[in-house]
Amino acid sequence: DWTRVGVKAANVAELGKILADGVAPKGYALPFAMYDEFMRSPRCPEDMTVLCANKPSLTFYDYVENLLKDDEFSHNQSVREQALTELRELIEKSEAPQSLVDEIETVRLFWEPAGEPFSQRLRVRSSTNNEDLPGFNGAGLYGSFTHKPKEGRLINSIKQVWASLWTARAFEERRLHRIAHMQTYMGVLIHPNYGDEQVNGVAISKNIYNPDWEGFYVNAQYGELSIT
Repeated sequence: DWTRVGVKAANVAELGKILADGVAPKGYALPFAMYDEFMRSPRCPEDMTVLCANKPSLTFYDYVENLLKDDEFSHNQSVREQALTELRELIEKSEAPQSLVDEIETVRLFWEPAGEPFSQRLRVRSSTNNEDLPGFNGAGLYGSFTHKPKEGRLINSIKQVWASLWTARAFEERRLHRIAHMQTYMGVLIHPNYGDEQVNGVAISKNIYNPDWEGFYVNAQYGELSIT
């Protein structure tokens, strides 16, 4: 299902099949279709954070395409970084269709079927269609966040993950590898947040030092700090 929910979420599902019960996190995946609906939602040109109807409007896809056509954006890295920062801020502050907000909120019932008040802290993690692939690992390009019950609706953290598709580091890496920005989609992997992580790391299922010999590469460090 990586073409629907992203490689990271699909890989966690595979781990759930082959590992003992309780080892892999009990996760839930939001598909690319939700990100796509959000990005296609019509917005007021004078204020992209506001949804518009029955009047001239723009979508976030239109906004990004206009950036990609801009010569200064293409040739000036500092301009590019500032524009991407502004784009992420717009995405995080903007309205989402109420039907989408409500649908995403029901995901919390997966862990707390009794409903509100919710107490489970959830980890919301990026899961795109261009990471953890043969020839392109993409580790650390996108954002993951912890959603605390006091932070309100789950959409607030989900928008942070969606916005991280447009970090400067992710944009430059896609540019370097000639990956089409407009064909990159963000799914979200959600699972309980664990406060007692003993180690953090990245594993690559090949010998990166000598491809002629079988092997694995593991880069890990003690504690909860991100290794990427």
